[in-house]
Amino acid sequence: MSHAAARNSRSKVLTSDATWIIIHLLYERGLGAEATPARRSHLELLTTRPLETTLVWSDRELDSLRSSRWYDIAMQRRRQMSADFRALASELGSEVLVKLGLDEAGYAWARAVLEEFG
Repeated sequence: MSHAAARNSRSKVLTSDATWIIIHLLYERGLGAEATPARRSHLELLTTRPLETTLVWSDRELDSLRSSRWYDIAMQRRRQMSADFRALASELGSEVLVKLGLDEAGYAWARAVLEEFG
């Protein structure tokens, strides 16, 4: 990640604090039982409580917002999250993505966690 940020210091996605936190969450989650007990406990808390952000709402749940500006905002945020992941994936390359265990679903989960808990 540091190498990619150094290579492209103008990349918003690579220099974003949120990206670094997301990568850290996913890295720790990927460690599983090898993560420190404190990290495992923290991750358990994050995965046992359902997230409430519209980033993780199902299409059916989002339909309840249809015809409102909130639906449009939620859909735009989803598209932006996907675009951010694609930009990050492009910057890091497939080898690094595999090494980190980073995919779009994991990125979406970590981003939703970050959004919900700050």
